[in-house]
Amino acid sequence: RSLLSVDDLIVGVVNALEEKSVLNNTWIFFTSDHGQNLGHYRLPSCKLNVYEHDVRVPLLVRGPGLPPGRVIDALSGNTDLAPTILELAGGPAAINPIMDGKSLVPLLLPGAAPAPQHQQQEHWQRTEFLIEYNSLGAVERGAPVDCGRGETCYHLVDSPHSNEYRALRVIDKVAGRNLLFAEFTNLSDWNFSAT
Repeated sequence: RSLLSVDDLIVGVVNALEEKSVLNNTWIFFTSDHGQNLGHYRLPSCKLNVYEHDVRVPLLVRGPGLPPGRVIDALSGNTDLAPTILELAGGPAAINPIMDGKSLVPLLLPGAAPAPQHQQQEHWQRTEFLIEYNSLGAVERGAPVDCGRGETCYHLVDSPHSNEYRALRVIDKVAGRNLLFAEFTNLSDWNFSAT
């Protein structure tokens, strides 16, 4: 029932674009963030878990030149949205090499003339994605319970001592790999310096 308001919002946006006669020239990106966490599991909103229900979310795109009903099976992330939108808008930042993400334009419009940043690429490909999470701190949720000595306790759902992780998600259909490697560690143990 809570999604009905989201449905109404989408209909309102599409109707407004249609009324202004710009719907056919507009790109619409629709994604979600941790729906199963918030809805089914009643967990706080963040990537508390490294597993699929947290890190695999839908992305629906509608835009000029994009065939309806097409499904693209590629590993991407929310960091890819900014370079994609910038490239579609023709902005100079779209070719900025220091952006974390990669533009999805070669996937969305494979027949289009390649932009300068794609000319060296035969095709858009990613088989690995880094996922990391820094704890919010000691986050407690749920109904209070008596934990003894007159104190009230809650269920601990996040802790900086046990729920910080770095993970590598690998999906390579050509090589037949579908892997997840996760390392749970305290943030103070993260050392990214080259030694």
